[in-house]
Amino acid sequence: MLFDARHSVTRSGLRRQAAALLAAATLLLAGCALASRVGSGDRAMVRLFDADTGVLLELANESHPQWQDVYSQARRAAELKLVPDELLGQVLVAFEEAGFDELAAEGPAPEAGPGLDGWIEVRLGDSLRHLAMPEGSLDRPRLAAYARMKLAVLEAYQSVAGLQLIDNPSGHELFKEGPQAPVPGSAPR
Repeated sequence: MLFDARHSVTRSGLRRQAAALLAAATLLLAGCALASRVGSGDRAMVRLFDADTGVLLELANESHPQWQDVYSQARRAAELKLVPDELLGQVLVAFEEAGFDELAAEGPAPEAGPGLDGWIEVRLGDSLRHLAMPEGSLDRPRLAAYARMKLAVLEAYQSVAGLQLIDNPSGHELFKEGPQAPVPGSAPR
């Protein structure tokens, strides 16, 4: 509570409240500055692959010209969703706060296969980095960071509708097919 008339106001109390407000404003402004890493028309994409389920989710910023017709053309699958630049920026802020920059390696994510629980891949302009999670990893800080990043992707992915045209020659058999591993670098970039 910032002010309560029932208590006497001291200078030290006011200083603490002012410092708390200043700290909150600084964090808010820092978050806005980080979220602006994805500007209008910039090329940005986040990909998440879960090896257990074979699910691949992709988020791309809707303002990039490459994605202009993505929802009007038939695609192999509906893993790609276009999201507002601000939302993708918020995902990247969550990644930064979780330590993606320190944990990630340069280049595309590894091929799906034995020994891999999943990966997250981030493309910003011409930069491509990934964070791979080895199967059975006991590195608690890395696991916690990966879980926070995965949650940020899932929340963003589920918050945006994406009605897509799917090229499905197999008809209802599509729902009986098992998970398929993605090919790193197979998504349009």
